[in-house]
Amino acid sequence: MADETMVVQELWPQVLESVKKRRRFTWILLSQNANVSFYDGATPTLAWVNQGAVDNFVSSDSAPVLEAVLEEVLSRPAAVESVLEQTPPAPLYFMPASTAVPAHAPAATAALPPRPAASAASTLHRVLGQTAFLMYEQGNSEAAALLADVGNVELIPDNRSGGRADAVLIVSPYRVPQFTDEVLAAIQPVFVHVAGRHGLQVDGVSAALALPEIGDDWRQILQAKLDKGAASEQASEAHAKEAPPPSAGRISSGARRQYVPGMARPLVADAAARSPNGQPTMTSLLL
Repeated sequence: MADETMVVQELWPQVLESVKKRRRFTWILLSQNANVSFYDGATPTLAWVNQGAVDNFVSSDSAPVLEAVLEEVLSRPAAVESVLEQTPPAPLYFMPASTAVPAHAPAATAALPPRPAASAASTLHRVLGQTAFLMYEQGNSEAAALLADVGNVELIPDNRSGGRADAVLIVSPYRVPQFTDEVLAAIQPVFVHVAGRHGLQVDGVSAALALPEIGDDWRQILQAKLDKGAASEQASEAHAKEAPPPSAGRISSGARRQYVPGMARPLVADAAARSPNGQPTMTSLLL
C-alpha cells in the first residue's frame, strides 16, 4: 500500500497538469488545497486543508474531472475520497542543559505579542479582489468586470448551517440586474474557495443594493422628502388644469367642412361656389 501511495504522489504533478488542461478551476482548487495521502490501488484519498475546500470541490463537480485524469494516468478506474488534514501537534522544545534554570528559580516565560488579526472588512475585500482576478484568469471577463464595480461585501449569517454565512455583494442599482443567475453561479464556487482560504465559511453569493444610511432623525428627514414630493405633484396638477385645451384645426373663412356619408374625407364647400339660392353646390373640392 505504501509503495502504491508513493507512486501516486510522484505522479501527482503530472495529474495536476492534465487537470489544468481540462478545467483550470479544478486545477487551482487541487494545487492549492489538496495532496494525495493514501492510495490502496483503487481509491485515492486526498487530504484537504479545510472543509470549505472540500465542499467547493464537491459542489463544483470537480471530482469527475480528477477521476477521469486519474483513470487515464493509472490505467484503472479511481473513485476519489476526501479527508481533512490533521493539524500536527505543537513541537516540544527542550532547553539545553547549559542553560537549565535551577529548580528554586521559576522560569520566566515571555509571551509573544499577539499577532494583529486582519479586520473582517479588509479580509472580505481581499477575497473579493482575488476572486475577480481568478475569474479573469479563467477567461470570464464579464464576471471580473462586475466584481470590480462591487463597493462592499456583507456577510449574512445562515441559520440553517451553524457558523456559515452568505456573502452579499453591494452594488449600484443599475448593476443589480447584471448579476444574473448564470453570472452568480460562475462567481460563487470561486468566491467560496477563496473565502475558505482566508478562514471564512461562505455558502452562497448574491448581489443587492446598499442599505440607506440613516440617523436618529430619519423620521423628520423622510417626512420632509414626502412633503416636498407632495408639493411638487400638486404644482404639476395645477399647471395641467391651467393649460388651455389643444386647439382644433382652423378652417379658412371662405370655406367650411362638410362630411358626406360614404366618403372617407370631408368635402369643402367654397363660399364662391354656391347655387343661385345661396346653398353650397356638390362640386366642392376634396381636401
